[in-house]
Amino acid sequence: MIKHSPYILLVLATCIWGGNFVAGKALVLHIPPITLAALRWSIAFICLLPFFGRQAWQLRTEFLRSWKMILFLSATGVAGFNTLTYVAVQYTGSINASLMNSATPIMVVLLTWLVMKERFAWSALPGILVSMAGVSWIISRGSVSALLSLSFNKGDLFMLVAVLCWALYSVGMKKMSGRFPSSPFLLIQMTVALVLLLPLSAVEWALKSPHV
Repeated sequence: MIKHSPYILLVLATCIWGGNFVAGKALVLHIPPITLAALRWSIAFICLLPFFGRQAWQLRTEFLRSWKMILFLSATGVAGFNTLTYVAVQYTGSINASLMNSATPIMVVLLTWLVMKERFAWSALPGILVSMAGVSWIISRGSVSALLSLSFNKGDLFMLVAVLCWALYSVGMKKMSGRFPSSPFLLIQMTVALVLLLPLSAVEWALKSPHV
C-alpha cells in the first residue's frame, strides 16, 4: 500500500531528509563536506549495485544517448544538493537548514513555469507565500532591518543554492519521467555523481590544513 501512495512516500522522504540534516551536522565536524557526500553515495551505490547493476548495464546505450541530461541530474540533485547541504550545516543549524528546504516548492513551481511552460498553479500560491515568509524569517533571524539590508548567514546562502540545485533536479526528473526504470536510472546518476565527487574529495583532503 505504501509504494502506491505518493503522499506517504513524500512524508517518508521528508523524514529521511530531516535525518540527513541532523546526521550531516554531526558528521561534518569530522568529515569534510565533499568527502561526506562521496561516502554517502558510495554506500548507496554499493547497496544498489547487486540489485540493479545488470539492468543498468543493459540500458547503457540508452543512457549514453541521454548523457547530457544524466550529467545535469547527477551534478545538481545527487552531487550538488548533498554537498552544498553539508557545507551549509557547517555554518548554520540543522533545523535552520531543514526549514530552508521549505523554499524548494517555490523554486520548483517557478522553474516548471519558466522552463517547461506549464500553467502556473494558482492553488499553490498560499503555500508558496507561507514558505516564502518562513524562509525570509529564517534568513533575517526575525529581524526586519536585517531582511531590508539583505544581511544573510553564510550557511543559509549555501542552503539556498542547494535548494536551487534540488529544484533544477526535480524539473529535470519531470522531463525525464518514464524514459527509464527508476532504480537503474538512480544507479547511473550515482555512478556519474561519484565520478565527479571522488576526485574533488581527493583535492579537498589535499588542501585540508592540518591545523584546522
